[in-house]
Amino acid sequence: MRKVSLFIASLVFFAGFGVLYAENIAGVRIVWIDSPLELIAYDRDSVPIRADVGTILRPGARLETKETTVELQLLPRGGSILIAPNTHFLINSIEENKNQMKTDFSLSRGKVRLIIDKTAGSRHLLRTPTTVAGVRGTDFYRMYDRENKKDWLCVTEGAVQFDSLTGEGGLLVSAGYFVNLAKGFAQEKPSEEWLKLNLTLKSSLERSGTAP
Repeated sequence: MRKVSLFIASLVFFAGFGVLYAENIAGVRIVWIDSPLELIAYDRDSVPIRADVGTILRPGARLETKETTVELQLLPRGGSILIAPNTHFLINSIEENKNQMKTDFSLSRGKVRLIIDKTAGSRHLLRTPTTVAGVRGTDFYRMYDRENKKDWLCVTEGAVQFDSLTGEGGLLVSAGYFVNLAKGFAQEKPSEEWLKLNLTLKSSLERSGTAP
């Protein structure tokens, strides 16, 4: 009986250690998928990997969605990344040091929403083939679809430094404004109809009705 008790205690210890380890690594955890069969994931060596709710992805991983929405939790300090259908998203790097996070992501096609809490010293970058968006704490959407000529950013909370990769344009976009790059680097107020049509990605808290 004592051996059984020690064995169970060991399992509990290592399970707890595994959870603690997962919470402290730099990466993202998949917390929501509408349809796992519609998500293709690759590791840093471009090898396909099985991805489902609970999977932790490390820097270098790439996600390609078909007809599904995916929600990622940023580890270890929190924050959410929501990925729309028909989107290609790359985790370039995630670094954590003394409660400060530095992340770098790339969007080559589709739409994402980033919800990042503001933490002193932290920095988050989202790149596309045309721009780089830099934030410290905010909630914003980024859409890039070259084939359908959609290239815009919309900020719902905080502010985003939005710059051209060529250095020819840039501005600080405030909450409640968006930039349509078809019109250049100029922010404007979107219409209610536009917001309803384009800001469609809901977090787990919003879907459950418990968002603050």
